[in-house]
Amino acid sequence: MKFQIPARSSVLQSTYSSVPSSNPSVSPPKDCNKIHLKHVNGTALLQWPEWCEVFHGELKLRNIDLERADFRKLRKIKGSVELINTGYSRMPQMPCLSEIETNGSYPGVVILNNKRLRDIRGFVNWDRHFRIQGYTQFPVFISGNEQLDTVNMPSIIHHPFSPIS
Repeated sequence: MKFQIPARSSVLQSTYSSVPSSNPSVSPPKDCNKIHLKHVNGTALLQWPEWCEVFHGELKLRNIDLERADFRKLRKIKGSVELINTGYSRMPQMPCLSEIETNGSYPGVVILNNKRLRDIRGFVNWDRHFRIQGYTQFPVFISGNEQLDTVNMPSIIHHPFSPIS
């Protein structure tokens, strides 16, 4: 049985199954959200869909299998990205991420209480244009990361209202 998705139904297209189609002319959706994240072989970790270009929602990195995740195609997050209470020493690399669009009441990037985190330089390509829009109080919230040195980080990290500790 084959399903056809009407072209005008963008809601259905963005939430359609991440299983590749048997029809090679139909490509998987480029937008994704947490329903596209599937559990990795019976573990609590979720598998990142490498085809995803725009993520909708809160991207909680502690729930993702970061050892195997490939974020090379991710260009935009409509929501936020969080690394909270993990044992990671480096942020995952998202080299094409150029924009985070928050809902206006929450920071775009939250890096909180990661005792071993030492390096966020490779997280995004800081030399390219990168912006966080929607929450102007402090677009990046970094706190409780004992090993993290933010002195040489870009100015977005040192926003006047950012409670970096």
